[in-house]
Amino acid sequence: MVAKISIGSSLYGAISYNGEKINEAKGRILAANKIILPPDGKVSVNGMVENFKVFMPKMGRTKKPVLHISLNPHPDHKAQREKVSPDTPITKLDPSGDIKRQVANTVKLVGMRWKFQTLGEYNAILGLYNIRCEETDGKVNGREYHGLVYFALNDNGDPIANPFKASRLGKFASRTAVEGRFK
Repeated sequence: MVAKISIGSSLYGAISYNGEKINEAKGRILAANKIILPPDGKVSVNGMVENFKVFMPKMGRTKKPVLHISLNPHPDHKAQREKVSPDTPITKLDPSGDIKRQVANTVKLVGMRWKFQTLGEYNAILGLYNIRCEETDGKVNGREYHGLVYFALNDNGDPIANPFKASRLGKFASRTAVEGRFK
C-alpha cells in the first residue's frame, strides 16, 4: 500500500482531485459520513464542496484545515504482513534502510529474547545493534512526563537520525514496558 498525505488550505482542490479520479473510474468512494453521495456515482465537485463546508468551522486560526490521505495499492504485488517472531534474526541497523522500522523491530526482539535488570544492561544489549536508549523526564504545559528516547547510531556510536520517542515505536518500547522487564 502506498499512502500519500497532503495538508493544504484548498478544500476545492482536494475534492476536485478526488472527483476527477472517481468520475474517470480510477477511484471510488469507500464510505461517507454526513455527506450526500449522488445515486449515479458521478461526483459533482461543487456539490461536494458545499456538503463539506457545512461541517467546517466558520472561524478559527487554522491556516491549513484540509487533510487529504490517498491510499493506493502497489501496482506489482499483494501486500504481505511481516510478522516479528522470537526466531527473527536481529541485525545491526542499516543506515540506508527504514531506520525507524529497524529500531522498532530490534527493540521488540530484544525485549522478547533478552533479560536485563537495569537500563545499563538494556543499553549494553541494544548497543550490539547500534541503538541507545535514554530516560527522559520533564514537564510540558504543567504536565509531568517520564519516558524513553531511542537513538540510532553508527559503528562509532554517533547518532545517524533524530531520536525516536518510545511512543512512536510502540508500547513494547515504553518506559513502563522496559521497567517491567527489570523485575
